[in-house]
Amino acid sequence: MRWQSHSQKTDLAVGIVAEGRFAMKAIAETLEISRSNLLARMKGHTKPRLRYHKVQGAAPVPLVIELVSRRPSYGYRRITAVLN
Repeated sequence: MRWQSHSQKTDLAVGIVAEGRFAMKAIAETLEISRSNLLARMKGHTKPRLRYHKVQGAAPVPLVIELVSRRPSYGYRRITAVLN
């Protein structure tokens, strides 16, 4: 079985631990997640992760496109150095 993300595994582990049939250590080892993460999720101390969205992220895009079109052999490090 292949999981899409770690949160699905952790959600599954929380459900299994809540049933009380298996030890938390055994569940964490089997699903390969940390017990500390599982315990924090059980107590409700974790915040949902939100996607990082930088407000000014689109401003340098036209400059980068222009630099890459002029110097197609430059890698991202050189382009960054020229841009800075």
